[in-house]
Amino acid sequence: MLAQDLISVVVRFHDIAKLEELEQCIFSVCLQNIEQLELVVVVKNFDQPKLAAVESTCAQQPWLHSPTVKIIDCSTADGGDTRALALKSGIEAATGRYLAFLDHDDVVYHDCYATLKNLLHESKAIVAFGRTRLAVTKNVNGNSYNVAKKKWFFWGDSRRDLWKGNFIVIHSYMIDRDRLPVPLAIDTSFSRLEDYALLLKLSVEGEFVKTEDIVCEYRIPFGHELCEEAFDMPCQLSEAQKLEYGIWHLNTEKLNSLKEGLRVNMSLEQFSELMDELAQLKTERARLYERLAHSDEVWSKHLEEAELLSFRLLRQGHAAVAKPGILRETVKHVRTFRKFFKKSEQQSEKLD
Repeated sequence: MLAQDLISVVVRFHDIAKLEELEQCIFSVCLQNIEQLELVVVVKNFDQPKLAAVESTCAQQPWLHSPTVKIIDCSTADGGDTRALALKSGIEAATGRYLAFLDHDDVVYHDCYATLKNLLHESKAIVAFGRTRLAVTKNVNGNSYNVAKKKWFFWGDSRRDLWKGNFIVIHSYMIDRDRLPVPLAIDTSFSRLEDYALLLKLSVEGEFVKTEDIVCEYRIPFGHELCEEAFDMPCQLSEAQKLEYGIWHLNTEKLNSLKEGLRVNMSLEQFSELMDELAQLKTERARLYERLAHSDEVWSKHLEEAELLSFRLLRQGHAAVAKPGILRETVKHVRTFRKFFKKSEQQSEKLD
């Protein structure tokens, strides 16, 4: 049984050398004005001293309301990538109705969870999401600082946009687990894009709702490939980053296979609304076809009149058509317009 008012936040952390980043991440969670909060930190193959360091980082935050803190060790014998497994383990350990995710190198803004929870309360959606600010970080003497920020990930608004490309970062949304028609399923065979795969599965099960408010910050290191695209900064990829992007691209094939197998579920009411919209579109298309046919008739009539006039003038040896002039240009333009309308009509028939 899920705790009805509880928000569970699953944080993934795999490298004790980045404890300072985790501290900033947890601090952003502690600033949330949420009374019922559960923090689930999933670590990777940590021994007792490392676990103690994580426990201390969580305990030392100036919590407005003391949360329930769980630290889950996600161990693998081969030491391989565990990001998907960590997500799965965090979900299984979380007991709140409302579920959110956060990686150790990112942060949420102070009203993020209250905003997303309210959106879910006011709608019938299974997922609520907000906008994301992109930030570039630079490490100075072991400390991480932001050197640039801007709005980003604003190109999408709907589930259809999500199917074309992921614009909803993992810590910008919240799930209402009580409204899910099926259990959350994490495909642990993904070594990257596991969060996008999860969103795609959710997107075919129910509605999403959004706010234009920026609710979180997606942080990238200086030299990341997005630095050049977003900030016109130099892109200096390390060998490890080059390997990372290679792995990321390999997972896109798996993602494409997932998309091919997904089917959208909807209520009878939603299906009926789509049918009504389709009927309206067909009516509008018929009206446009009628206008197109009428336009073609008008241009055909003008062309016939112009060609007849040209022929008569040529027979009479009229000077206006004895050399290039206005009349010949007029006939040329009329013919061009007629070809244009014919081409448009043929394209419309193909779409039909």
